[in-house]
Amino acid sequence: MTIHAISFGTSGHRGILGDSFTLSHVCAIAYAVADLLKSQNPFPKIVLGYDPRQGNSPTLEPGSLTHAVAAILSQEKIHVYVLDHPSPTPLVSWVIEQNALDGGLILTASHNPPDYNGIKFNDATGAPAPIFLTQQIEKKANLILSTQTLIAGDIDKAYLTFIDKDSDFSKALSAHLSTLESPSLTQLKLAIDVKHGTTGRVWKALGKHCHFQTLFIHDVPMSDFGGLEPNPTKKGALDTLKQYAVSEGASLSVAHDPDGDRHVILDETGAPLTPEETALIIGDMLLKKKLPLSGIVTTLASSRIIRQWCDRNGLSFDETEVGFKYFAPYFQKARDRHAWVIGVESSGGISASVHTMEKCGFFPVLMVMAALSLSGKSLSELKKTVMSPLGQSIFIEEEYHFEQRVKPLLGTFLAAATQQITAPFFENEVAEVITIDGLKINFYGDTWVLLRLSGTEPVARIYAEASELSIANSLVNQAKGMLIAHGFVPISDQNKII
Repeated sequence: MTIHAISFGTSGHRGILGDSFTLSHVCAIAYAVADLLKSQNPFPKIVLGYDPRQGNSPTLEPGSLTHAVAAILSQEKIHVYVLDHPSPTPLVSWVIEQNALDGGLILTASHNPPDYNGIKFNDATGAPAPIFLTQQIEKKANLILSTQTLIAGDIDKAYLTFIDKDSDFSKALSAHLSTLESPSLTQLKLAIDVKHGTTGRVWKALGKHCHFQTLFIHDVPMSDFGGLEPNPTKKGALDTLKQYAVSEGASLSVAHDPDGDRHVILDETGAPLTPEETALIIGDMLLKKKLPLSGIVTTLASSRIIRQWCDRNGLSFDETEVGFKYFAPYFQKARDRHAWVIGVESSGGISASVHTMEKCGFFPVLMVMAALSLSGKSLSELKKTVMSPLGQSIFIEEEYHFEQRVKPLLGTFLAAATQQITAPFFENEVAEVITIDGLKINFYGDTWVLLRLSGTEPVARIYAEASELSIANSLVNQAKGMLIAHGFVPISDQNKII
């Protein structure tokens, strides 16, 4: 059987369980992480978190992925704090910081389908590990994978502690309300689609601490997510929540991915907010409360409305490669100045320098609830108030599926594309081409399109933004035409040709 190499993408190593992601991969990564931690600290401590996917056992059942990590790290004399039930990634990040640990490992494939699993490493700041660390782990793990027989062995229980931090984490989240002079949330009703992932217990604790009503669907953790689409940003993934929330008269609602770092908020009518709109509602509230918001950091794949809003309010705006790990330096600088910086990804990830260095599906919802309470408006009204000065901006995203063997060639094409290569395929005049993370083409008139490969699946994501939907759709279609002209035919079209 072919053993796939370990490859850390935007957030860890992921793959199809039993194929491109195996127990051997997990063992090799655990040994590599142990080697890294012991080079930094003679007595390392680490937290182990996980979602409910297949292979993740809360009881550390022998043969499970969680058992393998705990066994290898404990044998290496690294103290492992194991969360005693499936827990959200942002909670793991918070535990690292609050307990001055050397890092954390999380067994999750985030928003990927249930036949996937993955493992990611967050460093001592709680942030997703920077590239220089993941490259070290990847190199060492692949060497171990190719040269050693990997057996997890038994857990050294002297280096193992089970923990439950749901209540503590929810108290820390609720403490952010005191910064806003503790607005009352008692009149608000929040509907939550847990999607059979990890977020239900924290929301139940938050509802008790902050005194708002919670309504749940799909709140029992399941390894197959009950057949639901685990990515809340996918088309159709919010239909059930929308119907339920509106029928129950919820003030707002939220859907999560299995490990709770992604989210989508719906207003009282069931209309979704984009992550950028969520960030600006929070930012507007902070300015009104005269809190020290210094700016917003986002990615190449995010809406232009962030830049426009920052310019209008005299705040800093920064744009990075895709990946929440790139926000960590901006958060740290803000912390050093006792200031707020909001980080937002278009894929549903938000946090702030005052919270965790990892994206969090809880913090932005709680902040939006505070904004609702302080404004006295409905969420749809509040959104209109904040967004109307910026004018209309249509942001869309589509997936472009291709055969796995094509992926390296397509990656090379995107990285080497120039203005001369791309311009003939677009009606709008190309202003600049950026290739630091995929291929972003900016056009004159503040319109753009971005093509970026998934780190795990044979998929290119095509993003476009314009003042009208027809223009955004045209940009996506023209980008597809460029790919097809260079021989990168999508699977669906290949099937039609055959």
